Amino acid sequence: MKEVSDIVLFFGRFHPLLVHLPIGFLFFAFILEIVSKIKKNELLKEAVPLALLLGTISAVIACVLGYMLSLSGDYQDDALDVHFWFGIGTTVVSALAWGLKTKKIQKLVTLPGNVNLVTLVCIVVLLSVTGHYGGNLTHGEDYLTAYLPFGKEEKETLPVITSIEEVQVFTHIVNPILQQKCTSCHNSGKKKGGLSLEDETAIKKGGKNGAVIVAGDVSKSELVHRVLLNPNDDKLMPPKGKTPLTDEEIKVLEYWIASGQSDFKITVNDIQTPEEIKSVIRTMLNVGEEGKKSLANAPIVSKDVIEELMADGVHIRELVSESNLLDIAMLPGKENNAEKTAQLLNKLLKIKDNIIWLSLPSNGVTDNNLKTIGEFTSLKRLNVEKNMITDQGLEYLIKLDQLESINLYNNTLVTNKSVEALYKIKNLKKVYVWGTSIRKEDVVVPADKALNFVF
Repeated sequence: MKEVSDIVLFFGRFHPLLVHLPIGFLFFAFILEIVSKIKKNELLKEAVPLALLLGTISAVIACVLGYMLSLSGDYQDDALDVHFWFGIGTTVVSALAWGLKTKKIQKLVTLPGNVNLVTLVCIVVLLSVTGHYGGNLTHGEDYLTAYLPFGKEEKETLPVITSIEEVQVFTHIVNPILQQKCTSCHNSGKKKGGLSLEDETAIKKGGKNGAVIVAGDVSKSELVHRVLLNPNDDKLMPPKGKTPLTDEEIKVLEYWIASGQSDFKITVNDIQTPEEIKSVIRTMLNVGEEGKKSLANAPIVSKDVIEELMADGVHIRELVSESNLLDIAMLPGKENNAEKTAQLLNKLLKIKDNIIWLSLPSNGVTDNNLKTIGEFTSLKRLNVEKNMITDQGLEYLIKLDQLESINLYNNTLVTNKSVEALYKIKNLKKVYVWGTSIRKEDVVVPADKALNFVF
């Protein structure tokens, strides 16, 4: 592929920002047209041509910037072509609608009286389809349908495990890390750096710069190199603003590459596994002696309860097949607020003994919500990044004796006053405090505490 100049890519990256201008103008034109007909308001009708003109001009600019961005080579060609041509089509039809509304085209040909409205309806349809394919490029092909409560494809079931020796290193522990932290930018639709990490075939293929894993050699494996870079390095993965890999997750990747020779089928029993790594695996999957107790004590969850929660937009994943131990995630979104979150948490109380991991990023979580979470006594990992919690709210988590990790990223109201409360959480090992008001120089971990603050 030809080298693209930095200035082209610089301007191309404004496409996701400016693409919302034509969407706004063109939808506005459609609404004006509808309302003017219903209200028989000629003044509103006169504003439609201006909205269409601004929509068309901004659509042209968005197309040019989108083309510049496409030259990066980070996107799958087929999906990119569909999005590109629908964008061009939307722009052309918008220009046509403007010509019709200003009666410039009627001077050349005679057209039906309702042609303006029909054209505007076509624009709305085209905008929706173009936006859908743009979302697929950015977030993956299943972004819109991933959490539908019906019509889902059956996912491949993970092999059932009853002991740590049966754990398949890639399938059970490496792949979930990649899916959670990497595939939003490295998937079949959006290949940053020409790389997809969706499956074994894609990982082996590598990216623009070649292989990302070198069997047996961690130092030459770009996958590990990128996650170990300085936080201020532009090449750090995941990029700034996204949740970084934990130290344990990085150790698992290194273990798989070095000891497991990047074998996609190898089990823990097949290779020499340090006790430190076994401990990490037990924590992640709840297997081994402690895990067996957890498995035995986890009650069966009613199918009706699961379906109700999924219908409310809650993502539920069983950590180990037939274990009833759950990873619960609520997607971030503007519609998520403290009231909605409180309602969902109250529903989750029905299965609180099954919830091991809980993720609530950008869900308007408040101190009162943390009071409810304080009753999830089986919880080991909690992600409440980008919310509105304070030092007082963290006091409610003190009684969570099983809790080992908390992500407080970008909770600006959390200050040094919360440190004492965090010390009191019996088994807490790691707290992510980047973006909070906790200052590194003011944190002094007691000698009897194995607690790591990640800034």
